[in-house]
Amino acid sequence: MVVLHVKGEAEEKQFLYECSAGSPMEDVLTAVVLIHNLQSKILHLSVRLRELFFEGSPLETWTDSTISLYRSASEAETYASKDQVLHKRPLLPHILRDHVQSLEKEIIVSPLMESSEVKLAQLLSDFVPLNGEMAQLWVAGKELLRGKQLCDYIGKNEKTKITVRLQSASSDAVPDLSLCK
Repeated sequence: MVVLHVKGEAEEKQFLYECSAGSPMEDVLTAVVLIHNLQSKILHLSVRLRELFFEGSPLETWTDSTISLYRSASEAETYASKDQVLHKRPLLPHILRDHVQSLEKEIIVSPLMESSEVKLAQLLSDFVPLNGEMAQLWVAGKELLRGKQLCDYIGKNEKTKITVRLQSASSDAVPDLSLCK
């Protein structure tokens, strides 16, 4: 399997993705954008929950439901973190999706949400997912174009590891290559 080390526009948004060298770039890009958006949603929700409910709140005042929400957010954030790259673990979309669903369920049933004015939709109000139609993958200053296969860029070696930059096509400039090191 080819390993793509995908780096987003923010330092914390990076992950590993595995695919075959013969994979169509359309499929690779679709999967990478899905993983990026799920990872971003988890990280966004975790930060917002921490800001609103956990920071500055004494542990002895936490109820079982608060602990459950904190644990769910912590587990999701740990799985989605860039530290998975250091451990050479690719992120899997179905596991990320499970973490998002678990986190959303915990948020909805949490008494913290009932006692506050904040709802799930408000937590996500400033979250903007990457548009799959506008997304681009770059490697070594070259855009990996839809309609081609990954092997057109890296060859047929299934043991290849490359670092790619994921960005929106709305930023017209070639990505900063120093970030791909």
